[in-house]
Amino acid sequence: MIPHLNGFFLASLDSLDRQINLFLPLIGIVIIFLCLLSFFFPMAKPLRDRTQKFTGLGVSMEISVLTVFVLMGFILSLSSFFLQWKGYLDQKETHDKLIATKEGEITELKRTVEAMRDQIEPSMVSSMVLGLELQHDPAKGKISPKPGDLTCEYQVGDSQPKQANVSAGSGAGDVYKVTIEDITRDAYIRYIKLSRREMTHRQWAVENLIPSERRYRLLEVTTK
Repeated sequence: MIPHLNGFFLASLDSLDRQINLFLPLIGIVIIFLCLLSFFFPMAKPLRDRTQKFTGLGVSMEISVLTVFVLMGFILSLSSFFLQWKGYLDQKETHDKLIATKEGEITELKRTVEAMRDQIEPSMVSSMVLGLELQHDPAKGKISPKPGDLTCEYQVGDSQPKQANVSAGSGAGDVYKVTIEDITRDAYIRYIKLSRREMTHRQWAVENLIPSERRYRLLEVTTK
């Protein structure tokens, strides 16, 4: 009930302000118009000739009553402009405060979202496809094994080593593709190792890499 009455009261005040802004200049214009008409009617001569004496602050002066009415007419006419301008400034100040408040809320919401994202993203588990290019040991000779002839073992951080399927990659040279599972944004790969199934002494590996790129070179390693 109280919010309803409050809204009704504010609406009444707004209606009253509009009426004041409408009638004050009309009254001022009517007063000025009547003062001008007084010059065309002889019966208004006493009003034109009558003066009003004002004293105060050591100053004494006489002003025509007609002049006083003209000044009152101008004041009433201009008062509407003053009230509207003041109302505009008040509304602008209110809107500026509201905009500043909303901008502050939006900025705070963005910070909250970014903080939540920074907390969630490092723990998000995903998979990543990497291209691996074999660099052969010249002493052992170059071979180009088929993807099915290779096995892949990798270790993400301190987790247990895992196996990955090897498929053909794109590009010049001996390039293959493997899918690294269960990797987070901030994790690193301790090693990736490719081995020839029937020739286990032929192995290629890369160690300690952060998967910021999609293709890596694996150097051939010496095995017993």
